[in-house]
Amino acid sequence: MSLSEYVELQTEGTLLDLLYVQSRKPAFNSSFASTNNPTGDIGDFSLWTKFSILREYRSGVALSVKFGVQLPNASNESGLGIDEMNFYSSFLIEKHIGGLLIANVGLGILSDPTKVGSQHDVCMYGIRYVLPIGGSTFAIAQYAGRAGHSGVGVNGLRSWKTGIEQSFGDIAVRVSAIKNNSIDDKAMGVECMMMYLFHAVEIP
Repeated sequence: MSLSEYVELQTEGTLLDLLYVQSRKPAFNSSFASTNNPTGDIGDFSLWTKFSILREYRSGVALSVKFGVQLPNASNESGLGIDEMNFYSSFLIEKHIGGLLIANVGLGILSDPTKVGSQHDVCMYGIRYVLPIGGSTFAIAQYAGRAGHSGVGVNGLRSWKTGIEQSFGDIAVRVSAIKNNSIDDKAMGVECMMMYLFHAVEIP
């Protein structure tokens, strides 16, 4: 939600996660684990505020600062969450080079789910390139991850994502292939996303 030319509020999250269980162990911070298969739960939701600092048409590059908090909606007992709240801050850079190049780097302060009063400080990074291949069609390539302190429930992350986005006015549909290549996660998958731009408040 854009509040002005310089400020945005954002929220993101997953309405339903499903996990097909292949083996079971006691939850690391609970004596109870779900016996359902598959297990399901609401995913963690995040709240973000983004401030614009520089505009590309004035300075040659766009620069923003983004702050956010991740809420512990998904339960540890379901195998889909860790019951911890996390804080993030990052710088975002945008530059048009044929298409749109977007890069970000920032800090994540992640709670340690196995030790009260402890935390993990991690570096977050990402780069995305959006290339127009038609009037309303875009090819997207992305690489993102986090590195730094690690432990149970706070793993290193690295993933590739490539896909196609098609716009139909205020509606856009995106289909992407995802490949994780961190030590802890080699999963592959497909992501389907639909976005709708709605005009909640318009100020002349």
